Amino acid sequence: MRPFSVAENEGFINLLHVLEPHYEAPSRAHFSQNVLQKQTTFDSHTSDNLSEILKGAVAEWRISRPYAPVPVTTENARNIANAVIAAGLSPHIRCCARTINLAAQKGMGVNQMSRLLDRVRKIVTFFHRSAAAAALLKDKQKMLQLPSHKLVQDVATRWNPSHDMLERYLEQQAVFSALTDKSVKKNIKDIVTLSDIDVKLGGDVVQLLKPLKTVTLLMSTDQMPTISMVMPLKHRILASMKHSSSESETVKETKSAIATDFEDPYSDADRALIEFLHVSTALDPRFKSLPFLEEATNAAVFRSLTERILDNCSHPVQAQTSREETDKEIASSSSASDGPPRAKKAPIAELLETYFQQHHHPSLFLRWWKKRYNTTNLCRASQWSLIHLCDGRRMNNSFPT
Repeated sequence: MRPFSVAENEGFINLLHVLEPHYEAPSRAHFSQNVLQKQTTFDSHTSDNLSEILKGAVAEWRISRPYAPVPVTTENARNIANAVIAAGLSPHIRCCARTINLAAQKGMGVNQMSRLLDRVRKIVTFFHRSAAAAALLKDKQKMLQLPSHKLVQDVATRWNPSHDMLERYLEQQAVFSALTDKSVKKNIKDIVTLSDIDVKLGGDVVQLLKPLKTVTLLMSTDQMPTISMVMPLKHRILASMKHSSSESETVKETKSAIATDFEDPYSDADRALIEFLHVSTALDPRFKSLPFLEEATNAAVFRSLTERILDNCSHPVQAQTSREETDKEIASSSSASDGPPRAKKAPIAELLETYFQQHHHPSLFLRWWKKRYNTTNLCRASQWSLIHLCDGRRMNNSFPT
């Protein structure tokens, strides 16, 4: 959650002006006194009680729309999922960051993986608790000309520290040398050093978790994440979890566990959700060609989007604009003085470069749609894009307590 002071932040005020020039944001004092997201409830968190809170939020903030759904982004708890259904809100979008965390933990729970992490954890704990061992490790690091990094201790509730713990352990060859030193070895109890097979497995696991690590960092540092990122990220993650014939059975099992757990919240069986996410992605100029979809599905998404826009038009509109025209206008926008340097790639561009036609800053495509808000041919498309792109800009929101 952002602090209340963000209401007076110049960048935030500018963002609101881009989205809706006539909207006047409430003051910082208003949020501190009346903000709904901090509402306290003394009732049990049943789905019925939570659904009433959601209905009240929609009514108070007047965000119901006759021509578009009201999507909700929450964590994955069952009572919250049922509350969204009971409140009549749709689609229900599971928190992407939370989903990745749960999927990675599922992969870490594979027997051989769990055993490997337990061994590394005991070694790391030993060096953290023994001053003599820590001092010896520093000497070995200097002797081997390794970075003077401390070993990382993992945390049971999150997978990132486990990844960092394993990565740091493999970086520090000095650990192997320190563990075999006579002055330390006599004090070691219940610690099993890693075999060559364990070390190789650890390296393979660090590599397979790298896409998840990159996505997590992206969502936690990106100041303007939009819901249009979910499907490209999903396909990127699932592609990285495909098996290779050269991989060990443990790596394959870990990948399968992660892929299965991650795919479930965004299952193709939930057609309303998948259609909403596809449309959101199609409205984002960065991903509008939908290269990760089959040609028939790609065409169906744009056909559905065009039909929806036309159904809600109060005046004639142009159903399509050529991609060449769109690309030229975006390129022209990106060369403007207020745009970022073209040579610098955003983290998402690095991660999803195969899906990007061009590398644009997130604020550019919002400005691009805003310019067309009052044009005859793209007015409804602009409204639709802002609904789809901005409803999910906080993909890691938590549910009100």
